[in-house]
Amino acid sequence: MPTINEYALISLESVRESLQFEANEIKDDSFLINLINRVSARMENYCGRNFKARYYTEYQDGEGSPEILLDQYPITYISGIWNDSERLFPSTTEISSSDYITYADEGRVRLFNDETVFGNSPQCVKICYSGGYDTIPLELELACGEWVCTFYRRQKDKVHGYMTKAARGASEMVDLQAIPREVKGVLDSYRKAKT
Repeated sequence: MPTINEYALISLESVRESLQFEANEIKDDSFLINLINRVSARMENYCGRNFKARYYTEYQDGEGSPEILLDQYPITYISGIWNDSERLFPSTTEISSSDYITYADEGRVRLFNDETVFGNSPQCVKICYSGGYDTIPLELELACGEWVCTFYRRQKDKVHGYMTKAARGASEMVDLQAIPREVKGVLDSYRKAKT
């Protein structure tokens, strides 16, 4: 049997409960685990960020700015920031934690005063940090469950590809692989802004 990815956004038990499975109804568990893993990955891909907390080492261009945006957020912990145009990152180039402010929910780090900036060289800033949620927000978990259950029901009903839907005298094609409308609404609020 496959295993749930450690970064999956919902548990098998929660999906089974949503589908109102009895405790002994386990024949589709492998399929559900695969769906949970796939949907969790698709949600992260769509949003351009990872949701569950993990540790990162990130290199960024300084661009002569007092501020950098990290790829993963919310920021849960920063273990070090280095600013070195030579990209060697010795201890002498580490920035003291008292010299920057972290805006955790935005994934933004700003040097303490406007007179200090990050270097203006490619990949001259090194940041070691933890980013993501320690506990997945309930609306993300529910959205993942909704999408998994939608995929599951369509598979069981052998409905694939596109279908025609009539509405007010007109018909339209509906992409059955698309993100369900309710799920997309939640994901759009977590989607990483393009910079």
